[in-house]
Amino acid sequence: LQYFAFCIDASKSAVFMMIFALGMYFIIKIIQNYFSYIPWLLCGGILLAFVEKVVLHTLYITAVFYRRVFFVPTKLNYDFYNFFSMPSNEFDFYRSSLDFLGSSPYKDDGIPILIGRFNGSGASANNGMFSDAYANLGICGMIVMPIMIMVIFKLLELVSANLPSEITVSVVIMISLVYISSSFFTNLLSHGVALTILVLFLIPKGNIYEEHRCAL
Repeated sequence: LQYFAFCIDASKSAVFMMIFALGMYFIIKIIQNYFSYIPWLLCGGILLAFVEKVVLHTLYITAVFYRRVFFVPTKLNYDFYNFFSMPSNEFDFYRSSLDFLGSSPYKDDGIPILIGRFNGSGASANNGMFSDAYANLGICGMIVMPIMIMVIFKLLELVSANLPSEITVSVVIMISLVYISSSFFTNLLSHGVALTILVLFLIPKGNIYEEHRCAL
């Protein structure tokens, strides 16, 4: 399914997710009894980044892992807020994602491109929940969007009950990565979140699944 998605939109993330999902399945299967060590590994990564800066005078670990995860999204949240706080820039009200709601004033270039021009980076400034919430609903989005995402996560929890942890944790990680960098309805309809919920719902649960796994 991921390969067909890549054939349709030629997105490198489609190929990455296919490799990532398979890799995470086997990795989590091996390390699932050692999850308590993950915070220590993250702290060790910060220490290693500091050593790299002091000894090698480079910032590769910081730039790839910590800056992109913690600092860039926060900066983009501020850019989205500044852009849509201007009286000349109206809220989108999800029209970029759902055409039946009307024509979006940003449909020609797209909101991420406009934000990239606004902050001077020239990049496609995709971002996560808070940027998406404010761009579409303003302050009200700060209340509505978390509730919408909570409903999706609750559905995922219900349909993945009694499945092996290596499957459920892989799905959680993948969907978290998706929601970090794109809008709610784009994730739901185009990036496969709704399809993931359907597939997990259709996987046999409980004793039936255990019997199949034991047979294999």
